[in-house]
Amino acid sequence: MADETLVQIGGESIRISSPGKLLFPKQGWTKLDVVNHFLVVAEGAIRGIAGRPTMLKRYMESVEVDPIYHKRADKNSPFDTVEIRFPS
Repeated sequence: MADETLVQIGGESIRISSPGKLLFPKQGWTKLDVVNHFLVVAEGAIRGIAGRPTMLKRYMESVEVDPIYHKRADKNSPFDTVEIRFPS
């Protein structure tokens, strides 16, 4: 895939497709900008949701288009749970 970048997270390379995709048009924030923001706030955000039920709100185009909600993993998804690990 030509339009992608790798981001190092926890010692692993994570592929980010379409890093230049504009997700927040008014602010000019791209998909990669959002990824970098979450890397900065991840530890506190994860501690805040640990042990609480969550769901995924997906914006398929941008924040200006109605999102879809995922309460649980798709039937064809290889994942049905997410383990949140904290560094020792």
